[in-house]
Amino acid sequence: MPSGPRTVPGKPRTPAGWALTPEQVDAEERRFLTGVFGWMSLGLLVSAGVTAALAAKPQWVHAIFSSRKAFLGVMLFDLALVFVLAHVAEMLSAFRTAAVLLLFSAVNGLALGTLFLVFGIRSIETAFFVSSGMFGVMGLYGRVADQDPTTTWGLLLMDVLGLTAATVANVVMKARTYEWVVPYVALLAYTGLLAANLRLLKHLNLPGNEETEE
Repeated sequence: MPSGPRTVPGKPRTPAGWALTPEQVDAEERRFLTGVFGWMSLGLLVSAGVTAALAAKPQWVHAIFSSRKAFLGVMLFDLALVFVLAHVAEMLSAFRTAAVLLLFSAVNGLALGTLFLVFGIRSIETAFFVSSGMFGVMGLYGRVADQDPTTTWGLLLMDVLGLTAATVANVVMKARTYEWVVPYVALLAYTGLLAANLRLLKHLNLPGNEETEE
């Protein structure tokens, strides 16, 4: 029987026309997923930066929250970007998808930052910063160790690292009792969303097509 690359169902051929072997598919999938972790880390860092800026300027928080139009406008824009990312992202180029993701991160930081800070819950900053670090560390682990960070053990390790970091941050920041829960909920929510959307993420992975409009 002839040997050589075999066509993998549902996977495109390389630009040179060769079919990807199963090993190449796995390697490409790991590369793609570690990249997703990197973008998640960057997006959450943007959200954290916006929230930190709001915390430094309380008058901005009260100005947004006291204006019904401004507050609703921010919230609706945030939801609109969620819809774009969920239903339109696969039709955009990699560059445009990244731009929408970063815009969403900034608006999400503005929306949630305003909502939490107006009630004096500053641990929302901790939630964003720790979540960003959690995704960054796991993305780096996947890249350096050439491992898939989205396995069951990988996701469990991510939660353990994140919850530990959140606990340390809460202690250092002297968070009040009711503020402790915010970073924990955020970390578990982000991990849950990632796990729930793994199939979609893998579907969006089109080897050799990163720079196209397809």
